[in-house]
Amino acid sequence: MNPKIYLIPALALLMACQAPSVAGLSPEESLKTMEVEDGFQIDLFASEPDVVDPVAIAFDESGRVYVAEMREMEVLPALEPGTKATIRRLEDTDHDGKIDQAVLFAEGLSFPSGLAPFRGGVYALCTPDLLYLKDTDGDGKADIKEVVLTGFAQGNAEHRVNNLTWGLDNWIHAANGHGGGKVHRPGDDSKVVDLSGRDFRFNPWTGEFESTSRQLPGGFGLSFDDWGRKYICHNEQHCMHVVLDEYYLSRNPNLSIRSTGEKISADGRVDSQVFPISAPQQWRIDRTNMRAKTMADSFRDTQLKVNGYFTAACGVTPYTGGRFPASHAGNLFACDAAQNLVHRDLLSEKGASMVAQRAEEGTEFLRSSDQWFRPVNLEIGPDGALYVVDFYRDIIETGASIPEDILSTLDLREGSDSGRIYRIVHDSDTSPYDPVVLEGLSQKELVDKLSHPNSWVRKTAQRLIVEDGDSSFTPLLEKAVHEATSPLGRMHALWTLRGMGALSDETILTALADEHPRVREHAIKLAELSLRGSE
Repeated sequence: MNPKIYLIPALALLMACQAPSVAGLSPEESLKTMEVEDGFQIDLFASEPDVVDPVAIAFDESGRVYVAEMREMEVLPALEPGTKATIRRLEDTDHDGKIDQAVLFAEGLSFPSGLAPFRGGVYALCTPDLLYLKDTDGDGKADIKEVVLTGFAQGNAEHRVNNLTWGLDNWIHAANGHGGGKVHRPGDDSKVVDLSGRDFRFNPWTGEFESTSRQLPGGFGLSFDDWGRKYICHNEQHCMHVVLDEYYLSRNPNLSIRSTGEKISADGRVDSQVFPISAPQQWRIDRTNMRAKTMADSFRDTQLKVNGYFTAACGVTPYTGGRFPASHAGNLFACDAAQNLVHRDLLSEKGASMVAQRAEEGTEFLRSSDQWFRPVNLEIGPDGALYVVDFYRDIIETGASIPEDILSTLDLREGSDSGRIYRIVHDSDTSPYDPVVLEGLSQKELVDKLSHPNSWVRKTAQRLIVEDGDSSFTPLLEKAVHEATSPLGRMHALWTLRGMGALSDETILTALADEHPRVREHAIKLAELSLRGSE
């Protein structure tokens, strides 16, 4: 029997088996409903009231956690900025792996969807603006609130620009979803970047900003693997690899290419099967039934799926934390918020791109029978753990995604006072919770951290060195290019020198002869940048 159920008659069976609507659970009760892959354990890191409606998190160099709290996620598409969202700053002061201090860092915000630490503060995507927020008086609350860029499109919260992420190139990147926008500096229209169908990056050192890859269908999620390969996702597409930068296509405007990336699921379909243990919500079945009545017969078999396939993929993230077993190193993880699970794929190279193959048949890396468990994002922490951001709501969709007849029967705010963050580690990892703290390290210690097995440590060390900008880092970095035993360390040293404006032609030539092919690949990229004289 083919397990892929597409046909409308299956709706009747699903409705008959549908459990009635259930209430939310306490964090401890919800944790008991979770099944995590054998050999791993999941623990509660933070929960309400310390965190509410979380959609993205970011760790700074001292181990503090900034949390974007999208308190207005359920509203219909808005043409005006929101005012109810917040950013929280969390700390684990006794290092027991649980948050014990929470401060309201910023409030009165509009749909925060991405965070990136920088120079003691944090960049925050709050459409229509990119903000810079910083606490300068030590009370834990931002007293600097600067609009850096504006013009990002608003509308459906699910489709706005999101997931600020530091790249190897020393720029901050963001996925654009379907949002678009015409981005410019406040009060300055001399440069306007049209983001229609494109992702985005911003250089905090120079203030430059530009569109990047031409989007596949974009959604909520963006990440890079150890070697800087970029991944995005979309509701029905949990893994897409962005292969080319837009720059290479912009040189020939007459070349017609619709996308700079490709869908890499080994299924080779628009969607991939998943195996939830939660019952589908009745209203979602009803919505599918309504859609069936309005769609042509020829589209029904391929378009209508009630459960068992990705429908709300988000938070795509390669595991680069250096603490999981070798079997899981570099694996690609993705959430399905609607079906209460986190999926795992094995990644392998295929020509210039990648292919993602389901890691285990018939099950998922993490799944819950709690219908309110809404994993929307993943993050690698300074301890190498995989953190799961749980929005925790009865309904994850915005009002724009629900027909009016059904919408009138639902309470989209149910659960809006809740939110959880979970921490996943491997059973063999018996060391106590010990996040790497980079604040206050010496120059040599920071350069050494460029070779750390945890990508968060490497990228944060790179950022801190470039932030410092001290030329006395240069000989240490050049030595790392020559002598670091880790090829990742040699690569990061190259990009750090580039960020400081201290990368010499001689150092590039050294890297072009490196024994590791990926280091040579990045040396070629850096040689190109040097030759054309710009980013």
